[in-house]
Amino acid sequence: MSRQKLSDILPTLAFGTATFNQQFNADPYALRPNDIVAKALESGIRAFDTSPYYGPAETILGNALHSPLVRSSSTLRHLKRSDYFILTKCGRIRGNEFDYSDSWVRFSAKRSCRRLRTTYLDVVYLHDIEFVSPQQVVSAIRTLRALRDEGLVSVQNQKALGVLRRVIDSGVDVVTNSSPLGMGLCRSAGVPLGETDGAWHPAPDALKSKCKEAADWIKEEHKEKLEDIALRWAMESWLTNGAEAGTRGPGPEEATAVLEQRAQAADEGGRDVVSTHGEQAPQRQRVGMFVMGVSKVSELEHTMAIHRSIITAQDKPQDSRREHIEQVTRHIREHILGPKWTDFSWDSPDPGFTNTRKTFGVSELEQAEEDADAEIAAAMNDMMGVRQDPSSSSGSDIEPGTIVVTEEDLVCPVTGMKGKMPSGHSAKSSSIEVKELS
Repeated sequence: MSRQKLSDILPTLAFGTATFNQQFNADPYALRPNDIVAKALESGIRAFDTSPYYGPAETILGNALHSPLVRSSSTLRHLKRSDYFILTKCGRIRGNEFDYSDSWVRFSAKRSCRRLRTTYLDVVYLHDIEFVSPQQVVSAIRTLRALRDEGLVSVQNQKALGVLRRVIDSGVDVVTNSSPLGMGLCRSAGVPLGETDGAWHPAPDALKSKCKEAADWIKEEHKEKLEDIALRWAMESWLTNGAEAGTRGPGPEEATAVLEQRAQAADEGGRDVVSTHGEQAPQRQRVGMFVMGVSKVSELEHTMAIHRSIITAQDKPQDSRREHIEQVTRHIREHILGPKWTDFSWDSPDPGFTNTRKTFGVSELEQAEEDADAEIAAAMNDMMGVRQDPSSSSGSDIEPGTIVVTEEDLVCPVTGMKGKMPSGHSAKSSSIEVKELS
């Protein structure tokens, strides 16, 4: 059976989870990620982009995809794993630590499966290849292709190299456009502070000042926000400019319609409806694929509304909103950013970069930590059939079906101690949603 091309099946819009990380938000668990992911699925989002480098993001996403909000949703009752894509990464461990070795790539991919609570990954990228040598990249690609052939990675695993034309010529099928706001640089509020007060952002201070100047000008002259202008301009540009390396996959509305048809077929006792990325999915016009990152349900809804309005206006030769965005953007580029900062890109890596990982491959300590995490996850999953959520008469705000684990319930499989977790482990890092009751 021939392998499907990414450009035929990937959705046009993906949900990015870099915001489920302490860099962007000091406490990503406080974002109510289950609510955000459930709303994304209900709205027709069928691709999720994540990475082990994003701190707890993989675990948060895995839990959210299996949360009671998703399982009990009438809209999502017929949702299958094959209906959505999980795109993750490997190779980047920490800020200055990279490992593209065969054993680490395999270890990372299998660990991602556990954290994401899935038996396979749809796409695995090599994370930030510019930090390692071409030889290391080629070696890691061989490993990823082997994992694909073994069934752990289902579709394709290549990373965009160089500019778009070179990427296409090299055989890469789809290039996604991520971080349209420059990792938060193009926001009225400035760079996200997270745990480090924004010190992690690589943009020069002078460029941050120019972005602040642009935000102030837009607010004063047009009563709008910089992020709305930047997001719409980036999306609209990439839909056409990125089309050659884009996708014909379904948009959110079509994905939602499939679940509605499937529910109707099930109620009527008819045949199942194929997924939107099945072989019978209709051919569509190829458009640039976008990855959005949000921290609130309201941001999700706002971003999707912008994307929807752009798609709707795509066939109109003249569109007043598009013309306005182009005029505002042109003014910012010519009169605020100027030639020095327009299309500027900071060094990646910076000239003083040194890979701090000295021994490549999976160490005994790393394997032991993963084994311990896996045991804790398995132990807590076992609780699912033992202790279910008590009735709502308790007065708590726990959703029906949520697993309730109090401190005295926890028996650590590593230390054997009851009510305590070993250093470096917590209930939050397990593979099910946990709500602790005092």
